[in-house]
Amino acid sequence: IREGKFTQDLQNAVLIIDGYTRFNAEEESFISAIQEEVSEIIIGTYASEVDYKLTDFSLSVYKNSLEMLERFQNKFSAKIKYMYKPKAETVYDKLTDLLKMETNFLQDNVKIELDSQDKRHFEIWEAENQMAEIEAVAKEIRQKITRGASFKDFTVLVGDVDTYAIPLQETFELYEIPFFYAQEESMSQHPLIIFLESLYAIKKNNYRTNDVVNLLKSNIYRDVNFDQESLDYFEYYVNKYKIRGKKKFVNSFDASEFLERDKVEALRETLFGEHSALQVFLKGNSEKTGNAWLNSFQNFLQKGHVLENMNSLYNQAEHENNHGLADKHEQVWKLLLSNLMEFKSIFSEQKMKVLEFLDLILSGLKNAKYRQIPANVDVVNVKDYELVEARTNKYIYAIGLSLTNFPKVKQNSSLLSDEERASINQNV
Repeated sequence: IREGKFTQDLQNAVLIIDGYTRFNAEEESFISAIQEEVSEIIIGTYASEVDYKLTDFSLSVYKNSLEMLERFQNKFSAKIKYMYKPKAETVYDKLTDLLKMETNFLQDNVKIELDSQDKRHFEIWEAENQMAEIEAVAKEIRQKITRGASFKDFTVLVGDVDTYAIPLQETFELYEIPFFYAQEESMSQHPLIIFLESLYAIKKNNYRTNDVVNLLKSNIYRDVNFDQESLDYFEYYVNKYKIRGKKKFVNSFDASEFLERDKVEALRETLFGEHSALQVFLKGNSEKTGNAWLNSFQNFLQKGHVLENMNSLYNQAEHENNHGLADKHEQVWKLLLSNLMEFKSIFSEQKMKVLEFLDLILSGLKNAKYRQIPANVDVVNVKDYELVEARTNKYIYAIGLSLTNFPKVKQNSSLLSDEERASINQNV
């Protein structure tokens, strides 16, 4: 975008972003770049006009939104427009107002009562301790089960997943309640993604030894004629003789005194030689259209036995009755195919170099999460309340919502703040 490749396409566009209360550094860097190209950007968020006047936003339930509004006003001279549409008050509006009065001393103390109709949809409990809280939920679930409900009708939202994991498991097992603990798990350590990251690093860093070894260790790019022993000898050889740089991997290894040189040389020629699938794909630094890169990448996946090796991982997991692992292999592969289809629809005629192509493909994979599926359909779903989706179940219990965890504010634990990251990204 900053290179001006999309200026003509974007100059009359209006970009609408809705529903966010905060952006990470990468997302904010994107907004910073594109706001100079488009006709207008409209960002919709939830906040309070009264709370925006506070000197300390931490007193508001809209803390993240208010900080974002102030930052964008200072950074982009953004105009803030408040939209308010009167509507019939629901129980959830009343609860929001109750929470506002608890956290904001500027909020008028208006008497809010939950009537009998409201209590049909919502109840607030207070428990003496963690075990009493979990046990109360377990008893409620058991009572509703005896009245005809199914376990799948229940969702339990947890404010502090780590603290509640063990006591919740023990209590639910005591009450014979089958449950599925849905936790976020990143795809970043899957062999296919490690392979693609290593491929990108090999091209970018001119065949560093570690990048080449990591690519082979993923077991995604390999030939059936080479066993693990051959890979181990190859790793030992390239480290011992400090093999680095494209030229040294393309040309023959010449350490004749190495006892297993023939095995290592055969592997090098097949996987990294001048006519190997990898060299054909990464060769040169010229620009090609997105469609041309997709065709090249497809040939690389076939000739480099990538699809064959992915199928092998899947079949091995199924053979070992590890259906969860097999499902992960399938999810990652389907996500790659989905990203390639999306790439085609957007960048098919766009010219780019191989590093740009790989970077775009990886951008949709690195931060992806596995979609977790319970082994048994009729189970209680237990999840972090950040993962909840609206109107997904008949009965929802939220536990562990103490002042420490609710409302939850995500903390940046890195050395750089999001603002510093955004500033660095803008100037790179």
